[in-house]
Amino acid sequence: MNSIGLAPLQAGSLGLLNRLSENIGGNNRSQAEKSVFRLLQTVIIAGLVLGVVGGIKAGDQINETGTFAIGSIGKIGTGLLIGAYAATLIVAANLYRTVSLANRKYRNLLWAVVAAAFPLAVRLVYAILATLADDKNFNFITGNVTAWLCLAVIPEFLVILIYIVAGFSLGRKRNTVKEDDDVIIRLGEHQTNIPGQVPEQSSTPNRKQNPVVSTAIKIFNMTIIGHVVQGIRGRSRD
Repeated sequence: MNSIGLAPLQAGSLGLLNRLSENIGGNNRSQAEKSVFRLLQTVIIAGLVLGVVGGIKAGDQINETGTFAIGSIGKIGTGLLIGAYAATLIVAANLYRTVSLANRKYRNLLWAVVAAAFPLAVRLVYAILATLADDKNFNFITGNVTAWLCLAVIPEFLVILIYIVAGFSLGRKRNTVKEDDDVIIRLGEHQTNIPGQVPEQSSTPNRKQNPVVSTAIKIFNMTIIGHVVQGIRGRSRD
C-alpha cells in the first residue's frame, strides 16, 4: 500500500521535468523524448496498481493466517517504483545540460525536483523496508509509529511543500492576465452602453481620458451601486 503515497509524488517530479522539457524544446521536441516521459508515466501507474492489488491481497490474508505480509505482486509494484525513481533522476541529469535554454522561471522546476529527490528517496527506502524486508518495525499493522512518521509522513509533506513552492514560482502567464483585463473592459463597456440611454457628452471632447480612470469607471458601472447611480442619472435626465 506504500504505492498510494509514493506513486503520486514520483508522478509529480516527472510532471515538473516534462514541463521543463516542453519549455526547452517547445514544438521541436523529439518523439523519443516524449516517449520516455510516457513510458515512465506508465511504469509509475503500473507500480501504483500492483501495489494496491498486493495490499488488498495481503489484507485478505489476515483473515486466513492472522499475519500481514506483502506478496509478490506488491513487491513487483515497489520494484517498478524504484526503477521509475532511478529513471527520473537520469532524465533530470539529462535536462541539466540544456536547462540554460529554458526561461528563468522554468529553471526552478529542475531545482525543485533535485530538492525533492532526497525526501523522496527516504520515502522510497521506507517503502522498500515495509515491502521487501520482514522487519516488524516497518509492518503496516504492527509497525513503529515513530518510524512511519519520520520516514513516510514527514518526507511526503516536504515533497508536497517543494512542489507547491515550485508551482507558485512560475506565476501567472502575462497573456492570461491580459485576457482577463480585456474581458473586464468589454463587460464594463457592455454595462455602460445601456439601450435607450444617450451617452453623456464630455465638455472637452478632444481630451483623452486616463485609461486607468476609464477602466475603473467601467468596473464601477458593473457593480450594484453603479447600476443604482446609472438609474438615478437616467431619471434626472427625464
